[in-house]
Amino acid sequence: MNRVVIHLDRSQLGTDGLVIELKLNKELKNIGKKLELSVSLTMYVARHSWASMARHLNVPLTIISKAMGHESEKTTQIYLKNFESDAVMRASQRIIREIEG
Repeated sequence: MNRVVIHLDRSQLGTDGLVIELKLNKELKNIGKKLELSVSLTMYVARHSWASMARHLNVPLTIISKAMGHESEKTTQIYLKNFESDAVMRASQRIIREIEG
């Protein structure tokens, strides 16, 4: 299996890096469409996925914060809390759709 490792600290990208990220986002979206995924793949989704999986695997907050390029762990805590709220909302919507049949 081929793997792609993505450096998560966007603060070091510079102008060229941002152009590359835009191109990468376009390609990720195309891949998602071909796979008929319900979510649009982007670097943002990759960051969220990585951070939430790291949290789920009990990776220390300091490590997650550093990988995300956050200046403080408080930013990372807010980031993860927002993601958890999004996940709860999506789960609730799935349950409601199932109930409504």
